[in-house]
Amino acid sequence: MISRICCKCKNNLSIHKFGIDKSKPLGHKYKCKECESKDFKNRYKDTEFRERHLSYNKRWEQNNREKQSKRVIEWQQTPKGKLSRAKNSSKRRYKLKNTIHSFSYEDWLSKVKLTNGICPRCNKTYDEGAGLTLDHIIPLSRAPINHIYTIDGVQPLCKRCNSKKYTSIEDMF
Repeated sequence: MISRICCKCKNNLSIHKFGIDKSKPLGHKYKCKECESKDFKNRYKDTEFRERHLSYNKRWEQNNREKQSKRVIEWQQTPKGKLSRAKNSSKRRYKLKNTIHSFSYEDWLSKVKLTNGICPRCNKTYDEGAGLTLDHIIPLSRAPINHIYTIDGVQPLCKRCNSKKYTSIEDMF
């Protein structure tokens, strides 16, 4: 078993306790993952560092959107990815099955008609509201079991805004 001494905590640890860095002689960093994590958390408390870090991440996401999307698709094909998707989708089905909508389809259509085919979040126009989807203001994941949704508990949003909203509680209507 290959081991290395952490330059920060001075502990002799297995090489697997160190992050990978191919530019180093053994192919791993000099600080153990635990010390790296502590250092990063301390640096992240500094507002200037945090802002630089977040802006870098945002730029990277914008420049590598296709690469990231490809990576996600590849991960979803792995056994672990398939299991994760199945687990999440079964959770959602269970929540949806135990959720009560106390409004009719006609009520929903009239609410969509009030938007004039415009998404209230991004103001993008859709023909006759065809691109608008039903969004639960209190997300299914946060609602208690057997929660009753009234027409005031849902809102029409475009698919993109509905996905972006994720589990936040935002009433745009």
